[in-house]
Amino acid sequence: MAHQFDDDTILGKAYDGRLVRRLATYVIPYWGRLSVAIVLLIGAILSDLVPPLLIQQAIDGPISAGVIDGVWPYFVAFLGALLANFLFRNSHSYFINSVGQQVMKDLRVAIFRHIQYMSLSFFNRNPVGRLITRITNDVDALNEFLTQGVVMIVADLLTLIGIIVVMFVLNWRLALISLATLPVLMLIVSIYQRFMRAAYRLVRQRLARINAFLSEQISGVLV
Repeated sequence: MAHQFDDDTILGKAYDGRLVRRLATYVIPYWGRLSVAIVLLIGAILSDLVPPLLIQQAIDGPISAGVIDGVWPYFVAFLGALLANFLFRNSHSYFINSVGQQVMKDLRVAIFRHIQYMSLSFFNRNPVGRLITRITNDVDALNEFLTQGVVMIVADLLTLIGIIVVMFVLNWRLALISLATLPVLMLIVSIYQRFMRAAYRLVRQRLARINAFLSEQISGVLV
């Protein structure tokens, strides 16, 4: 049965623009909700940057001057920033997950419809367990990529840019010292990413084989 899994061992590129464009065709119908999610994400990132600035202003202002009553406006603004961040993030989670669920449904329907028109030789070459993996686990992985992976990359990138801008505005010398370790961190992440990519691909291959084996074994059991 080993020959049935040969195509599972073919490793594609880390980034395939063609596949991303094909996935984008399923996202475009829900562009309105996705745009709202992007706006809410930007709001959440901006509200994340406000509390540290308020703390800095409070320490350099009323706390340094010994005017404790002057801290209350900063405290109220701090709570307002936390509340705004909570609302932004939960609203963003609602919209982005609703888009992900709709895209996942459309993908599964399209895959199932495509399978209905495949020849009998296709089912001889591909065990049922592997097809189930494609419809369930692989679509779930795409949903996670859309709602978590892409979102986290964009959010972390925008947050990092915002933090760097604030750091240079406050004190550019300390900002340069803090960023001196950035090349080392990028090198470590690059090395770690290679091992993680290989491990993730191995997990997907093993999962497809396990599902194929279980499907073939269980389907032949007399009840």
